[in-house]
Amino acid sequence: MVERVPGWLERVLLPQIAEVKGDIKAINGRIDGLEGKMEGRFDAIDGRFDAIDGRFGAIDGKFEGIEGRLDGIDGRIDGLEAKMEGEFRAVHSEIRRLDESFHSETRRFDEKFQGVEKRLDVVERRVEELEHSK
Repeated sequence: MVERVPGWLERVLLPQIAEVKGDIKAINGRIDGLEGKMEGRFDAIDGRFDAIDGRFGAIDGKFEGIEGRLDGIDGRIDGLEAKMEGEFRAVHSEIRRLDESFHSETRRFDEKFQGVEKRLDVVERRVEELEHSK
């Protein structure tokens, strides 16, 4: 059963309903406009984030390059350490050899010096004998 809206109610409400419809259409238009602006701003923000990501990518590449160089330096240092250890062993070996040679020469010198002292003792006794025999 359909009730009929009285005429006076229709005359009062229909213009207000039409006005509300217009307001709703205007609000929808403003919402659409804001949505477009927001999409544009979001796109701009996305572009900025993409640029920042690109910069981070470049920085990561630089860090990887630095890490590679540091790995190379570490390798060179390890090689130099190994070489220096070998050189130090050679120097220590030479020092031991020279030390043994020095001690050997010192003993030989001591033996010769003792021989000279013995001869000197003999020479001193002969000189004394010669002096007493005169």
